[in-house]
Amino acid sequence: MPRSQKPFFTRKRNDSKTFLFSINPVSGLPRKVCLDWQRRSFQDFPDALVQYRNPKNKSTADAGVIALIRHLNHELDKGDNAQRISLENVTVGDWAKKFIDIETCPRTGRNASKNRPYSPGTLVA
Repeated sequence: MPRSQKPFFTRKRNDSKTFLFSINPVSGLPRKVCLDWQRRSFQDFPDALVQYRNPKNKSTADAGVIALIRHLNHELDKGDNAQRISLENVTVGDWAKKFIDIETCPRTGRNASKNRPYSPGTLVA
């Protein structure tokens, strides 16, 4: 029977009295975020969690990692709502205008600033 994986691991360094931690995807965070927080020191905590930066024992270190996981989940939820795209009913002609307009398309603006045409075969609506 396989062991259940923990959401995080904390361990004490042999050379000093500081702790290291790693977050696993079992915690509910995306894999990329977990890879960013592998074998990190408590000194890397964000400013919002400054009270957890110097744990004295393992239970305090575990509480700090739990607080960090909650903080990261909250930040991801907050950022996720800002990145959602609203659906619009757009016709092909309106979409083409948005696509080649300097105000809405950064690539068109860059090409226009370098006096280049947008593309060899321009869109015909």
